[in-house]
Amino acid sequence: MKELKTNDGINVPLMGGSRMDYVNGSYAVDVTRGQDKQSMMVFHSVSGENLVRDLLSKGHAAFAVEVSSPYATYRKVERCLNQGRVTAEGAIVAEQEVVWLDKDVVPPVYIRPLVIANIDSAEKILLTQEHGLHDLWNGTNINLLPGTVLAVDTFWTPTSTFESLLRVTKDQQLEPGSFRVEKCTLEGFHFKVHMHPSLYDFVANPLESQINYRDSILTGALAIGFEILRREYDSPEKWKEFPVLRQLHAELKEKNIVPWDEGADFHGEEVATRLKPIEFEGASDDD
Repeated sequence: MKELKTNDGINVPLMGGSRMDYVNGSYAVDVTRGQDKQSMMVFHSVSGENLVRDLLSKGHAAFAVEVSSPYATYRKVERCLNQGRVTAEGAIVAEQEVVWLDKDVVPPVYIRPLVIANIDSAEKILLTQEHGLHDLWNGTNINLLPGTVLAVDTFWTPTSTFESLLRVTKDQQLEPGSFRVEKCTLEGFHFKVHMHPSLYDFVANPLESQINYRDSILTGALAIGFEILRREYDSPEKWKEFPVLRQLHAELKEKNIVPWDEGADFHGEEVATRLKPIEFEGASDDD
């Protein structure tokens, strides 16, 4: 994967997300998982008459994907080698496969689709109505630098919500067989599950016949974490900054489960066991 640098400066209009810089056109993305957890397929599309589409058509911009792994301090931006095509509706579209190596990352891995400036040196542009921007940008001179982010989508992850939310760690202060759950927001939101070393060793390396037992322990930890969400993140303003919580909220909605911030019908233990049901087969050596 070729490493590129990006300039995320705020002095250039940005398409996507909650930004309202562009009034004509949009950046749409569809992401699907690859055959394994080390790849994803990204479908980029920029529509409308605007600066981003104009730069793409001239080869002065390119679709790209940022790959990041917070726990491995890993971040790379991979430019799409496919220059894209123009659809019958006039949109510029391209498909990009993103692949990373296990040795480079520590789960969870996040990817963020982008459009970046594909130029060798700075380029000055006088913004006009033809660029499809809000009137506030008209008449503004911008300095486009190599790698400047022009459009951005949300973060995506190939791992399940269950895998992304829980991080298990050894804690010598705990009694044998016990664990404690707390939230952690230092490097993306997750629940840190402190475990006595012997319990940690079992969870990390269970016998094949005890995998369901291990998973039940983790489901219990997730239930406690959901109760933390219900108590402390009861409004979108408190959780929307975290990609994994946005993904979780959308997943609950898709499964017709009441999210933690939408009423008293949310029960952490029920939601946890619906997302990760407790399996009985193979739960003990006596089965």
